[in-house]
Amino acid sequence: MSSMLKIGLWLIGAIVAAAVALAVAVAFLFEPEDYRPYIKEAVEQSTQRSFDLGGELGLKLFPCCSVSVGAATLGNPPDFPAEHFARIAAGDFSLEIWPLLSRREIRIGQVTLDGLELALVQLADGRDNWTFTDTAEQPGAAVQSDAATGQLSVAGIRIRDAKISYQNRSTGAAYRAADIELETGPIASLEAAELAVDFELSLRASDDSDGTTAHLKLASALSQSGERIVLKGLQMEVDASGPQVPARRIAGLLSADSLELATTPGTGVKASVVKADMLLESPQGLTGDIQIAAGLGLVELDPDTLAGRLSGLAATATGFDSEIVLNAAGEFGIPDSQLSGDVEIRKVGLRKLMSALGITDRHPADEKALTSLTGSLLWSAGSDHLTLEDVRLRLDDSELTGNAAIQGFETPATRFDLELDRIDVDRYLSAPAASTAGGGSPEPTLVPFDTLNGLNVDGRLLIRKLKASTLELADVKLGVSEKGGGVALTVGGKGAGGTFLLEGRGDVAAAEPALGGTLDLQALSPRKLLQAFDADTATADPGALSALSGTTRWRLGSRNLSLEQMDWRLDQSNITGAVTVDDFDKQALRFDLSLDRMNLDNYLAPDTASSADAGLSEEAAFEIPVELIRNLRLDGKLTAGQISVAKLILQNLSARVQAADGILRLDPLQASLYGGSYRGTIQIDATGAKARLTLDQQISAVQVAEVLKNLYDSDRLAGALTLQLAGTGTGNTQAELLKALTGNVSMSLSDGVYRGMDLVYEVQRAQSLLRQTPLPAVPEQKVTAIRALSFAGRMVDGVLGTDQLSAEIPYLRLAGKGGVNLVDLALDYQLNAQVQRGTDTTAASSLNELVNTTIPLTIKGPMASPRVGVDLKNLVSTTVRDTVQERARDALLKRLGGTKETAEPTTTVAGESAQQATASDSAGEPEEEHDGDQAGTSTPESGSAPAPAQPVPAESRPASTKDLLKRGLKDLLKPPPTVPAPAPD
Repeated sequence: MSSMLKIGLWLIGAIVAAAVALAVAVAFLFEPEDYRPYIKEAVEQSTQRSFDLGGELGLKLFPCCSVSVGAATLGNPPDFPAEHFARIAAGDFSLEIWPLLSRREIRIGQVTLDGLELALVQLADGRDNWTFTDTAEQPGAAVQSDAATGQLSVAGIRIRDAKISYQNRSTGAAYRAADIELETGPIASLEAAELAVDFELSLRASDDSDGTTAHLKLASALSQSGERIVLKGLQMEVDASGPQVPARRIAGLLSADSLELATTPGTGVKASVVKADMLLESPQGLTGDIQIAAGLGLVELDPDTLAGRLSGLAATATGFDSEIVLNAAGEFGIPDSQLSGDVEIRKVGLRKLMSALGITDRHPADEKALTSLTGSLLWSAGSDHLTLEDVRLRLDDSELTGNAAIQGFETPATRFDLELDRIDVDRYLSAPAASTAGGGSPEPTLVPFDTLNGLNVDGRLLIRKLKASTLELADVKLGVSEKGGGVALTVGGKGAGGTFLLEGRGDVAAAEPALGGTLDLQALSPRKLLQAFDADTATADPGALSALSGTTRWRLGSRNLSLEQMDWRLDQSNITGAVTVDDFDKQALRFDLSLDRMNLDNYLAPDTASSADAGLSEEAAFEIPVELIRNLRLDGKLTAGQISVAKLILQNLSARVQAADGILRLDPLQASLYGGSYRGTIQIDATGAKARLTLDQQISAVQVAEVLKNLYDSDRLAGALTLQLAGTGTGNTQAELLKALTGNVSMSLSDGVYRGMDLVYEVQRAQSLLRQTPLPAVPEQKVTAIRALSFAGRMVDGVLGTDQLSAEIPYLRLAGKGGVNLVDLALDYQLNAQVQRGTDTTAASSLNELVNTTIPLTIKGPMASPRVGVDLKNLVSTTVRDTVQERARDALLKRLGGTKETAEPTTTVAGESAQQATASDSAGEPEEEHDGDQAGTSTPESGSAPAPAQPVPAESRPASTKDLLKRGLKDLLKPPPTVPAPAPD
């Protein structure tokens, strides 16, 4: 071994031995804890804040001179919360001694901070706790001068599990960053002209005010050369969710090949962005690339004011089937700054973009809608405004043009004047969503006035053509103005055959916000409006619902709507009054309406306007709207000069309508009706499975001729009718109610006339047939006067029955029983007519001989044209019985020595005789009925002269009586050989 090598080895050994000796000496002679109070005092003096070293101080010699610190806390300034400003759980760093001693170079090894916590607070007066007082300005502060040192380098910085919080006591903003991890590579020089360092940063940020969170990872290579700072290979991963994030979550990657920042004395910062790529991922898993390629000119930026100048920017963004080009230039960040440029929308794939943003519940039902957006606009922006001019956007086949502007960004004021050439609203309605079973009470219906409050908007939108379903509108003008809660609205246009204009204003910032104004309609077609909402518009009169004009004042509250001072004309009817909806959810409706005249039959469905004499069928019967009644909340009054309903004309109608808890009541309900009056009460109880109808009806002195003329086109009956009906029934259709109707009925008719039959003539004719005498002459007008008619009865299952019917007509007094079927609209009565002594000599000649004789009559058939006739079968039985009784009485009187004149007149009861005759020898004889056009088999046709009367020899008269006796009661009593003709009374 050479001597030089031996010397070198000995020298290295000596150095190592000296180092070991020095380390052992330091370990035994240096105690770090002895410096704790000096460190605490130095930090507090320099920061003017409390400082606490709670952990142990440590010194490691291998590797050389590594210092470790335990928990340490730095407090807040006065007037701030008592909590700490900064805190670390532990930290350490190393310092290389030899470069410091030999070359005065500070080489710091890896700097590690564990559990760093920073609590940043800004008070309402603007003071913050992260600004430190300069100790050089403090009285008595020592001014120290250190000798110049050489290069300063750090092997790396590592921060683990750090937390930073921020609170603004003035605005209430609160942000947090947790799980902060920062690691850098070697920092070659902190004071040299050139610097290069790689770093990685990750954290989790959150907004405490609304719960928005974001996970961030950032990695890049930072280098500095003179005035240039360059970030290369920038990679930033973002995963954000919360109310402020579109679609509630966006996960993506932002990368930039190069981001250059340059510092120039007096000009601030210059930047140049070469390229940026972003990958977005929606919650539904849809991903897309957005590429931004920008050529950025000189940007002069003052870091303190963030004001500067942009010489030019040309950027193109592509992705999600979209391509947008932006150009900009100008000044920004100063009071008079102005940036301007243009935007060209070459294409936008709206559906794919909406899906990427998580907007899936607003896709329209039309698959071809929202497929294309193109256009261009000019823009300019300053420190407090944004203006859009020459806007030309084309959405599908609709083009929007005009201008818009926003004044003031802190409290923005929006102004716009736009025009849309055409739009089909149905295309853009959302597709029907699948119903979901939800529990709990539904949210109350409220008009969203809060969306108008604070808008500070003043704008106009003109839609040249608007289509909704089958409704087409033209020149629709929408105007809105809001400032400080004061709102003014205008909606007008043409459509449905007419014009409409709604104007209103109000205060939406009040404790009870409301809007009010006027509504004017001219020649609008309600039929076309209803058809636009797919409503059935079939009416009995095709011309009904054709024109609506008029005005009204309106007021809209959060949960109510009122229409006042209504003055409408619907077709030929004038309607005035007021309508109020007190609660949208409860459908509480109040009204007070008056109309001059209206034919309700014109507005009914064609089926319900069919002829009344057809009766009621289950299929065509009117259905009671049970579900509607159960939900109704009504309290109103209706008056009308004239109402036509069910072919009846009511005048001076007055009705009070109330509905609540499933019960609909009309009380009182009154009107003038054909010279008389009507008053009644109608109640429908829909609380059960079937509706229950309660009636209390009164009709006084109504001219029945006009009623029958309108209902059945019949003029057979006339007179003043008085009726009382009280009853109940159950059912969900008109037919069911009539079939189940039960109650009491009373009726009277005075000064009546029945046309189409002369009942006196029918009795005379029947008498002639029985006696085989010449038939009476047919009267020119078959009319029966009804001096009085009354009956009382009970309605059971839709049939009105009575056994207390009585009537008085000339020469006859009627009594009997029968019924009216209100379901089939048919009559079935059996009457007994007792002949009264008359004063008319013509009639008396043929009827006075039948005084006190009872004649059976029948009334059967439809109400519109009943058949009224003499019951010949019962009349024959009665006559035979009377004849036999008269013969027996005469024979008995003769034997007793009496005479015929001393005997009391005999009266008969037709009802019993009719039953006996039917059950005995008269069985099988046909019953003959006569309705006025047909009086029997031997009656001449109407309008012809009666057959001349043929004299009948006296000796032949017993033969007819004999024939009758043989036919009826031949075994009871044998007739005498002759029957003298009865002498007139």
